[in-house]
Amino acid sequence: MTLEQELQLLDQPDKTCHFLAHNGWVMGDDPLRNFAEPGSNVYLRRELVLDNCHSTPLHVAEAMLDAARAVRPDLYVIAELFTGSELIDNVFVNRLGISSLVREAMSAGDSHEQGRLVHRYGGEPVGAFVQPSLRPLMPSIAHAMFLDVTHDNECPIQLRSALDSLPSSAMVSMACCATGSTRGYDELMPHQISVVKEERWYPKWSPSAAPSSGAEVGPQTGIIAGKLALNKLHQELASQGFIQVFVDQVDADVVAVTRHCPSTHQSVVAVCRTAFWNPQTHKYDTNIPPMFIPGKIEEVVLEARTVERHAGSYKKDGKYINGMPEYTVEIKEHISLQESTVVKQAGVTSKGISEFMEEITFQNLTPGSVIAFRVSLDPTAQKLVGVLRCCLTQFSPKYQRGSTADEHLPEILTQPLAQLMSRLTLADLNMLLFRCDAEEQEDGGGCYGVPGWESLKYAGLQGLISVLADIRASNDLGHPVCGNLRQGDWLIDFVANRLTRREGPLQQIGQWLAAMFDYLKHIPRYLIPCYFDAILVSTYTTALDASHKLMSSFVQSGSSFVLHLALGSVQMCGVGDLPALPPLSTKLDNVPYRVSPVTGQKEQCCVSLAAGLPHFSSGIFRCWGRDTFIALRGLMLLTGRHVEARNIILAFAGTLRHGLIPNLLGEGRCARFNCRDAVWWWLQCIQDYTSHVPQGHEILQCPVTRMYPTDDCEPLTPGEVEQPLYDVIQEALQRHLQGISFRERNYGPKIDMHMRDEGFSVEAKVDPDTGFVSGGNRFNCGTWMDKMGESEKAKNKGMPASPRDGAAVEIVGLSKSAVRWVVELHVKGVFPYDGAKVHRDGKEEFLSYSQWNQQLQQTFEAGFWVSGDPGDPDEKHADLVHKKGIYKDSYGASDAWCDYQLRPNFTIAMVVAPELFTVEKAWLALEMAEEKLLGPLGMKTLDPDDMVYCGVYDNSLDNDNYNLAKGFNYHQGPEWLWPVGYFLRAKLYFAKKKGEESYAKTVTMVKNVLSRHYTHLESSPWKGLPELTNESGQFCPFSCESQAWSLSTVLEVLFDL
Repeated sequence: MTLEQELQLLDQPDKTCHFLAHNGWVMGDDPLRNFAEPGSNVYLRRELVLDNCHSTPLHVAEAMLDAARAVRPDLYVIAELFTGSELIDNVFVNRLGISSLVREAMSAGDSHEQGRLVHRYGGEPVGAFVQPSLRPLMPSIAHAMFLDVTHDNECPIQLRSALDSLPSSAMVSMACCATGSTRGYDELMPHQISVVKEERWYPKWSPSAAPSSGAEVGPQTGIIAGKLALNKLHQELASQGFIQVFVDQVDADVVAVTRHCPSTHQSVVAVCRTAFWNPQTHKYDTNIPPMFIPGKIEEVVLEARTVERHAGSYKKDGKYINGMPEYTVEIKEHISLQESTVVKQAGVTSKGISEFMEEITFQNLTPGSVIAFRVSLDPTAQKLVGVLRCCLTQFSPKYQRGSTADEHLPEILTQPLAQLMSRLTLADLNMLLFRCDAEEQEDGGGCYGVPGWESLKYAGLQGLISVLADIRASNDLGHPVCGNLRQGDWLIDFVANRLTRREGPLQQIGQWLAAMFDYLKHIPRYLIPCYFDAILVSTYTTALDASHKLMSSFVQSGSSFVLHLALGSVQMCGVGDLPALPPLSTKLDNVPYRVSPVTGQKEQCCVSLAAGLPHFSSGIFRCWGRDTFIALRGLMLLTGRHVEARNIILAFAGTLRHGLIPNLLGEGRCARFNCRDAVWWWLQCIQDYTSHVPQGHEILQCPVTRMYPTDDCEPLTPGEVEQPLYDVIQEALQRHLQGISFRERNYGPKIDMHMRDEGFSVEAKVDPDTGFVSGGNRFNCGTWMDKMGESEKAKNKGMPASPRDGAAVEIVGLSKSAVRWVVELHVKGVFPYDGAKVHRDGKEEFLSYSQWNQQLQQTFEAGFWVSGDPGDPDEKHADLVHKKGIYKDSYGASDAWCDYQLRPNFTIAMVVAPELFTVEKAWLALEMAEEKLLGPLGMKTLDPDDMVYCGVYDNSLDNDNYNLAKGFNYHQGPEWLWPVGYFLRAKLYFAKKKGEESYAKTVTMVKNVLSRHYTHLESSPWKGLPELTNESGQFCPFSCESQAWSLSTVLEVLFDL
């Protein structure tokens, strides 16, 4: 077919698909673009270059390499790309599995840029951190095949002087990566060797080749002798583990490259004087500044100078590709410093106790010269590093090389750290690992603040470990923490002194660290960050192992996710200088005591559970009844902390008043009894205790020392009135059946500066018609959605955003769970009550728990299910239904609209009292919750279709918007994490009821959701899960960074799985 006939077919779309066009390479264009596709005009403009691999489409190269690897799996692929972009380079590297990318020193325009290339491609920095065996995957540049010059580029001598070939080649050789060259570079060919047109022969090798010979090359030709020595050095450094590189620009033309071995701390320092410009036409500075080399110079490995000789000038040979005969290399290898003709020693100076510097002055470092020194640490510093490495071998064999035993090791270091750690309690480990700034300040301390940067999140090891993890992954030795460590011992002393001031096993850990740090302080400062990190990581991982060994088998055999979450138990549970819990009965066993650091008297020192960090961690704001008992099952019972859980349950039991457990505990004496749900969470935890703990029902017999045996009494002294726990439980149930109504003590601005007077009236009762626990009013908020309006400008001050008065769905579920449980306990003979007496209309009545249980079973779905059917006889407000197939958030609210708002609270009732729900209805409601409420990490607290929904919480905003001002929307859309645990557990429970296929799909969904929590937990510097996020999982600056119930409920999901 003629060209004219082909051109006619181009107008026929059904024929053009058969045309073949070469997809070549276009200089400066996107190499991933298909230039043969419609719209491309590179063929018309004749921009296309057809050049071997450059013309290979990426998918074709993938197929070819896949086929090659099928034959040779260990294929080493080297590629030279011309994309002009490291980002696009990485596309090729990742898609094709390229082992090394060709990089070229000749691309540098001066010595500074060439030094930057050595730094970029040459290895990790000197003093880099020891990387763990399992390390995070970090973005990195492709491994380099670093060449002094590539085959098809201009000859270096045409762009630089001939004298530069040796020092530039030395710089390339000092890089810790694959290196290479092109034939002709070492022979000093003064022109480019054309790979297309050149027809002459390369000269043969001959040891006795004459300098002027065109047919032969030998040791005296060009820079061959120098290149041989450099290649040997490059191979030696690689084989002996000199993997660290430091590049120092001494002056405009002099570059010093250090290769360092992180095990032996030997170094080789090559000082290269480049000659980018011909010395005959360019004036080089004769005054080279002296160098200060840390350590002791053992020898001059080599010194080499490019010198002129009388062998005639270059003439192009007609038969052989010849180089310039007028230059050769003058070289000496393995000589003492005194024998050097290039440098001389000016003296030894001390930069620190064990950091000595040798000053070197240059007397004959002419352009085109190289000198390389072998350097070791000062003998004293070398021994100290060796002892440090020896002490670290108990944690990893990677420290064995370069280690040295010390006959006079301090006694504390002769004991394995794991043995010292085994003596710590989990409360001790809270002190060792965590404690945020507010917790430390209670003890008169605080978190370490890095000058010019910020304070650590924790005073304990986790504060530093979180920062060091980021530094370590990228070897960011310029980080302010590394700078602080190099400049002085302040941070080192802070870590040790904080613990040595303590008593007992914690003091021993402090002494062990102090002894290790005594060695650390006397090694060269540039090594302190990496060894400080090694000591801290070893201590931290040993502490983690000790923590897990004190926990349940569920934790010990759990996944890394379980272990991370269980660490939240150590993070949140601690003992401060002031006791946070009211006193327990002295008749109880296993109650810890101490001599008070404040009063000097003997006192109980029980672990308390912080609600969240950093805002709810200290003082009267540390312990909250609701938060404690939502978090207690996951963080204490599932982790095996049974005695401490018992103590917390009994301490709160002692504060029962009006039949309620306080929300804000305030050590019991400053308690506020203003929430309706905390008592039911407390009862749920006692139930969980009896089911999870061996012989757990014995807690019912434990004595409770009552602080308020009557509603109106002042706090009693411990032990004055004591009752068994089952009596306290009975009182809580009886008071609800009777009906609770009181005014908060000290009501007014002293206890709540925002609440209106009506809000201080607290009511809770059991509705005799339904059995639902109801209460509250439109001026207070007695459930966890407890945001009180604060803005006078927006006129929402004193108005709750979500009062949830009436019967809140989760309280109904929790009360059903509690009543069912006490009925079962009574049948087993471990709970003496089968009901309670109440006074109504002047008469005493007996109400049976069994009847209450049955009543709730019968009335729940009739009262809470929203069918959407206009003819549903149970639906009293059909006009308010805007979502069908859900469960109401409350029943009987003063604002009936609020009953019908879609919120995640019904899932709590599903978990604690699943018997209330029919499977089909439960599944419909859960699917609606998943569609409307489930976010990346948490659950939206309100249906996004609701007219007052707002997913961004800003507590600092004060404007005239009633629904937003001063964070009024705290529970009106932002995504809280703890409800997601209940949603997922409910989903798993009812999926199992629906069958194997549904359960398998749900397990996959649950794991996908939890993967995001795992990612957050691993990356969080707080090592926690936040209280809430803004919409779509966005960070909320007003949220606690780590919240107890967030960690707990996610851990409970994993337990169910």
